[in-house]
Amino acid sequence: MEFTPSFFEEEIRDGYYISGVMKRYWAAQMEILMDVAKVCEKYNIKWFADYGSLLGAARHGGFIPWDDDLDISMLRDDYMKFLEVAPKELPSNYRLHNFKISEYYENTTRVVNTDGIVFHPDFTSKYHEIPYSVGIDIFFMDYISRDKEAEKKREQVYSQVASAAVSCDFTLPLSKDVEDILSLIEKICNKKIDRQGNIKKQLYYIAEIYATEFTEKEADQVAVLNHYVDRGSHIYPKDYFENPIKLKFENITINVPRYYTGKLAKDYGNYYLPTRAGGLHGYPLYENNEQATYKYLGAEDFFRYKPTPDMINSSLPVDVTAGKVLILIRHIEDFEYVKGFVLSYSETGQVYVMAMPYYYRDFTGRFLDPNLDNLSQYQDKICLNENIHIAEYVSYNLQAEHPDVIITTNAYDGYNQVYSVNPELYTDKLKACTDHLIYVQPFVTEAMASPDEKTLKMMAYYVNIPAITNCQNFVIWSEDNKTAYINFLVEIYGEEKRKIFEKKIIVCQKDKKTVNKEKSGKLFYYLNLAECIYHSEKTIAKLKANIAIFKGNSSIRPAIYLDDNLKRELASHKPEVLSEIEEILRNNSEYIDVCCEEPYKLADEADAYYGDASPYLVPFYIDKKPVMIANIDIMTNDNL
Repeated sequence: MEFTPSFFEEEIRDGYYISGVMKRYWAAQMEILMDVAKVCEKYNIKWFADYGSLLGAARHGGFIPWDDDLDISMLRDDYMKFLEVAPKELPSNYRLHNFKISEYYENTTRVVNTDGIVFHPDFTSKYHEIPYSVGIDIFFMDYISRDKEAEKKREQVYSQVASAAVSCDFTLPLSKDVEDILSLIEKICNKKIDRQGNIKKQLYYIAEIYATEFTEKEADQVAVLNHYVDRGSHIYPKDYFENPIKLKFENITINVPRYYTGKLAKDYGNYYLPTRAGGLHGYPLYENNEQATYKYLGAEDFFRYKPTPDMINSSLPVDVTAGKVLILIRHIEDFEYVKGFVLSYSETGQVYVMAMPYYYRDFTGRFLDPNLDNLSQYQDKICLNENIHIAEYVSYNLQAEHPDVIITTNAYDGYNQVYSVNPELYTDKLKACTDHLIYVQPFVTEAMASPDEKTLKMMAYYVNIPAITNCQNFVIWSEDNKTAYINFLVEIYGEEKRKIFEKKIIVCQKDKKTVNKEKSGKLFYYLNLAECIYHSEKTIAKLKANIAIFKGNSSIRPAIYLDDNLKRELASHKPEVLSEIEEILRNNSEYIDVCCEEPYKLADEADAYYGDASPYLVPFYIDKKPVMIANIDIMTNDNL
């Protein structure tokens, strides 16, 4: 798979910080998924993104920003076929783990690219500088019988066997309670359990016999049986999973159930509402493997910054009367975060803006090829008055110039695992070249005075960095985040450092967007692929009814977004529906706009959102704009 190097840089999505290491881990999982998909395509095995991965595809167009694993599912028949062919078809380094093959007692099969740590360059290159075991989980769904009595009997037996397999202690000698349970199972199932063998594995085999009791022809519904039996959930109409369709997922498309919105609603309720929760494992999933890898390599705590508390000892008030100021940015995108400082300092002195040379790194931290943004092409954007200049790295002598103030937008020094600026520009070097060193954080995260556990995990990547010791000031964009940062750092360095952090961390107000100061009357109208395919007639009828309302309301002008994937999938699965939608839109062009490009720009300009969940809905929540979720069964349009 192809990823641009910039994909692996840290990113803010929906207000959440995603580390570069997490991006690498995502990419490694996607490589495994594509290898699994090749096997499935060869043998005509249907598979679907599921759980958090399905939710991410529908709501975010990729991974949920705070998720770290990749899940797919199959119907039982396809699952059994995959287990049969995968060992000989997957690359030789792959391993499958389930109760049949190993001591992996989960109701899934885990596909991993290795069972250990591999430093061979072919391996680390394919898996994007992740040298340790990475995998995806494959869930499976069984058929629920139409015969309610037969189904009830199956569920009772399955529940007893599965519960015993999961919860009983099979240490020899067996307790009387466990022996009684095993004897009862033997009687009910007419199976002999070898007390000297692996009892747990034997029970899983017996449970599978009952899980597979009914065939597709006997069922209208399917279920993840252990969840269905335990909680009555995770049961779906069988036809949700006919003929998978595709959704965008990062830089690829992945299979999803043809009525994925129905499945998500059953699993999560109001799934379109982003919540920072979920996950049944420790976060991030890779943490233990990462620690083991860097311990093996002899790297100190895998690039995590660990200064001593006595290094936290300096802060200064910001003075904007300096005579000579150097602004260090890595990308032109950083300039918007330092622009206010540039303008303020240019009123009293000379300001020089310089691009920092930077390097992507392999998993050991070794520098790869150098990169340097050419700022001269942005002369008009940067040089806003005669006192602002662009400086060239090769000709600017830091020691000789000794600026009164240096502002940097990169203060990781050597502690960012994915990239680094030139070591000459590390903050521990810069502080010797100026009287006042300031770090300006070149991104804005969601304001959270009391961060959740996942956010706290990620804060180790962008709060506890060399800026906190080497810079006199650490500039961020939210008072709430200042509270969170200080509390986070005090946990590391001690309560006695709180006053220093309170002075060192400065909150600035970022320029507000001006695009939407006045209401435009524009409505972002999203047509959902699942509804178009699963409820074609209702979708067409609702579209016509809504347009009739727009005709009578000149204050609302909908911009209907038809993305390329929707058009491609409809053309493949239901071309007649696509033709009818396009004809309706053509015939009503006087009242509506049709947009096919730049959806996030459209979302930024629109006043409200109408439709089903999509990756373009979340910005409306973040900006606190009205969101109206369509109900395909309501034709009165009262919700418009």
